[in-house]
Amino acid sequence: MLSWRRCAGLVVSLALFLCSGVALGQSVAITGRVVGQGGQPVPYANVAVSTDSLVRRDVRYGTPNAQGDFRVVFPGGLASEGVWITVRSLGYAMHRARYSAAALAQPVRVVLQEEKVDIEGVRVVADAKRVYAKGDTLIFNTDGYLKGDEHTLGEMLQRIPGMEVREGGGLYFMGKPINKILVNGKDVLSSSTSTTLNTLPADFAHQVEVIKDYKEGDVVERFRPQERQALNLKLRFPFKLNGTLEGGGGVLGKYYGRGSLIGLLSSVSVSALANVNNVGKATISEQDGSFSEEYDELLGGKGGGGNPGANLDIFSATSDEYERNAGAANVNVKWQPTQGYKVRLIGIYGQMATRREYT
Repeated sequence: MLSWRRCAGLVVSLALFLCSGVALGQSVAITGRVVGQGGQPVPYANVAVSTDSLVRRDVRYGTPNAQGDFRVVFPGGLASEGVWITVRSLGYAMHRARYSAAALAQPVRVVLQEEKVDIEGVRVVADAKRVYAKGDTLIFNTDGYLKGDEHTLGEMLQRIPGMEVREGGGLYFMGKPINKILVNGKDVLSSSTSTTLNTLPADFAHQVEVIKDYKEGDVVERFRPQERQALNLKLRFPFKLNGTLEGGGGVLGKYYGRGSLIGLLSSVSVSALANVNNVGKATISEQDGSFSEEYDELLGGKGGGGNPGANLDIFSATSDEYERNAGAANVNVKWQPTQGYKVRLIGIYGQMATRREYT
C-alpha cells in the first residue's frame, strides 16, 4: 500500500512530465541577425535550420531582410541539444554551427567570414551585390553565377543560394516549389519545367526573379489557399529557337538518343521532345510531358484485364522486362492571340516492343 506522500510524489512527477511534453510539442520561432566581420548586415542569405549537421532532417528555411534579420518557425519544439543553423551567402564562407535550446531563447548573431581566393599573390574578395529585393520579389543578376562550365539553364540555377533542381525536373526555392516559369513577365512557355531547364542555355537570362506570391490574375487564382512561387527570366538577348541533342550506341546493339527544342515567337511558343532507346530508360516522364492529372488518360499506354499486355507502360520499363525497344515524342504549342485568351495543344506519340518474364 502506497503512502500519501509517495502518491503525491508520483502525481507531481507525472504532472511535470506532461508539462515538459506539451512544451516540446509547441512550435518555436528562431530569430537572429546575419552580419559580416565588420558588423554590417548581410541581407538575403540562405538560412537553413535542421536537426542534423547534414541539413537533411526536419529542415526549415528563412531569408534575412535588408537589415539581415531572419525568423524561422521550427515545429515540434526544440530538444535540449538544440538545432543546427547553416547560413550561405555569395562572397562569404558557409557558416554551420549547433545552437542549444538555451542559446536560442534570445536572438542569435551569425557572423559570416569573407571568402577569399588567393591567386599568385592577388587577393580576390567576392561580394553579394548581385542580389536584391523589390517588394515580394528577389532579383538575382546571373553574371555572378556563370562560371563558364554550365551547359543549361538548370545548371546555372543550381548555383543560386536556396535554388534546387530535383531529380525528375522539379524546381524549388527555399524548399518550396516553383509553380510557373515566365519569360519577361509573360506566361509564354509551352514546355514543362524539366524540358525548359534542360534545353535553354545557361546564359539565357541576365536576371532571374523569384516572385514569392505569384498570381495569374484570373478568377481561379482568388480561391487558391496557398501562395505560389514563380520564376521570371529576363532575357539577355532576343530569343527565337534553341535545342539540345544527345545520343550514343554500343557494340552489343544498345542505343540511346534524346532531343529537345524550344521556340518562342511573338504570340506562339512551341516545344518538342523525343527519346528512343533500348537500355530501359523512360522515354517521356510526367515531368517531361507538361501534363499532370490527364497523364494516364492522355497517354493511354497501359494495358488492362488479364491478357499478357496488362500493366504495360509504353513510356517506362517494368521490373519484369528483359528486353525493350521504345520511342516517344511530345509536342506542345501555346498560342495567345490576345491578352485574355490562350490556346494550348498537346500531342504525344509512343511506341514500344518488349519481352517479359511470366511465372
